[in-house]
Amino acid sequence: MRETIAGAKMKLLDLLTNGADIDALCNCVAECIRNPVALTLPTRTIIGRSENYSKELLNEYTKPDKLMAESEYHEMEKAFFDNFSTGKAKIHLWPYTHYKHLNCGCIYKNKFVAVLDSPLVNDLPTPSQMAIYENAAAIFVVAMKCQNMLKSAENQPMHTFLASLVSGRINFDFQKLDMREAIFDTTKQFQLVWLLTRDGADREQLEPILNNFCAAQKNWWCVPHEDGFVILLVPGESGALQKLTDIFIERLRMCVSDEFSNLRDTALHLDLARMALRYAAYANEQKNMVTVDNYKAIIAYSYAHANSGLRIFSNNIIENMKEYDQKYGTQFLETLRVCIHYNHDTRLMAQKLKIHKNTVFYRLRQMNELFGFDLKNVQQQANLLLALCIEYHK
Repeated sequence: MRETIAGAKMKLLDLLTNGADIDALCNCVAECIRNPVALTLPTRTIIGRSENYSKELLNEYTKPDKLMAESEYHEMEKAFFDNFSTGKAKIHLWPYTHYKHLNCGCIYKNKFVAVLDSPLVNDLPTPSQMAIYENAAAIFVVAMKCQNMLKSAENQPMHTFLASLVSGRINFDFQKLDMREAIFDTTKQFQLVWLLTRDGADREQLEPILNNFCAAQKNWWCVPHEDGFVILLVPGESGALQKLTDIFIERLRMCVSDEFSNLRDTALHLDLARMALRYAAYANEQKNMVTVDNYKAIIAYSYAHANSGLRIFSNNIIENMKEYDQKYGTQFLETLRVCIHYNHDTRLMAQKLKIHKNTVFYRLRQMNELFGFDLKNVQQQANLLLALCIEYHK
């Protein structure tokens, strides 16, 4: 039995050392105990699962109240949390709707931070498999720590929740019913800040500094996500937001979302902030803090374009200009883009295009004659701006 446990632990530690995600660890444990495995937050939010943990099993674990009496459900839930409040990893069997579920608590700094869940769809686990399962709980805590899902700060439950939220792994059907009410009661409305490291900035060096800054604010939570950081903050703290900009603007590019009132919209606002920051870079905007509000028209146009096959989104002037540039080796399309984004400032256009100011005037006259557009026409300029954004982001 010891060799089996040691072998399983070695497999899990090897995966962890090589940077495997939580899903891969779940798959490894599932193979060892021959039953599906998922890692969840205490609120039954699935944040990782093995390939054989099906939608049916997920629903059974996250929505057991739909197929059992309310009194039974609340009794089971109370016993579940009471057992894990001791601060020790323990294995329990729970009958949900169709399967018995093997559960083991994951403990970090004497706090119950996650549940390892395994619906018993095959044979009952042997003592050896039970021991593997219990040992795996500790390794999953290390994995959560490595993936920046655990912090020692007091706001750790919200931090863990946010780390899953921005990854799109939250089961909102359950959260709406059973998420810890304190989170919603104290933070009814949020803004999201998306931060990307600038060239030359050290992301790992920035992380503790940024975490310390956010920990000093009221109701600010920060998690690393993909190639940047996500901050969730309560609006109305403009002074702290300005201070964040002043301290980190040389090392981070920043975009702040509109206020939003439902945590379910977090992933959407993150996407909008990403798009706004991308368009700001394309437009060569030099603002310290980009706001989504300034790019709503472009973002809406991009969404419409991405979800439609209509030719209505093609612009004849842009198409003719592209064709002319390809045929004669000119740079009219880029000149048009720079002209619009520098608000017709010929001095800045000359600097950006690396040509003489007189050449800028000459090009603009040529473009007007060849393609017949008037940049003094606000409606036409708006159409060209939107069409250029689509063209440059295909």
